[in-house]
Amino acid sequence: HDPLLSARIQSFETAFGMQSEMPEVFDLSGETEETFRMYGLQPGSTQGFAWQCLIARRLIERGVRFVQVLNSGQSWDQHGELISALPTNCMQVDQPSAALVSDLKQRGLLEDTLVIWGGEFGRTMYCQGKLTQETYGRDHHPRCFTVWLAGVIVKLLVTGVASSSPMASASSVTKLIHAVAYSICFRSKSIWRSSVSYSLSRAASSDL
Repeated sequence: HDPLLSARIQSFETAFGMQSEMPEVFDLSGETEETFRMYGLQPGSTQGFAWQCLIARRLIERGVRFVQVLNSGQSWDQHGELISALPTNCMQVDQPSAALVSDLKQRGLLEDTLVIWGGEFGRTMYCQGKLTQETYGRDHHPRCFTVWLAGVIVKLLVTGVASSSPMASASSVTKLIHAVAYSICFRSKSIWRSSVSYSLSRAASSDL
């Protein structure tokens, strides 16, 4: 028995399985008009954030464990022209994001699915550049990110888990990391100890 050869064979079998299954995943002809309206997607479209969200739901339905949806490009890196660019970006992602969560929930998939939505970067509340009525922007804020979560993790964060679990922590960031790991069945105690130790040391050395 050669473990390297077995791993290589398994990789090829996985690749073949993906190649044979993906045409059906990307075929949206069976989706209803109501679904297209919910996502804000034009029938026949094969690009954009709304299309990615619908494909994400179809992948999750078929048991894909990790799915990433990306609003590509640097469109959120708004150092200027915030008044026109930000509403455009929000219109691109708000409806499809809400539709994905709603769609997963109505199909019973949100009970064992974790959705993590994160922004490109934290942003300052003050202006960057010359402030005018037409154009202004915000600078990077690496200590303030926008994240929301939906699905299985919500119960963990709100109610916690068994008292013997690693959910109890010294900081909300650590608690979030633990909840995410716990929700995907990652139970390594060394990870908990390292994470808590790192968070405590950071808290002791920073006033942020």
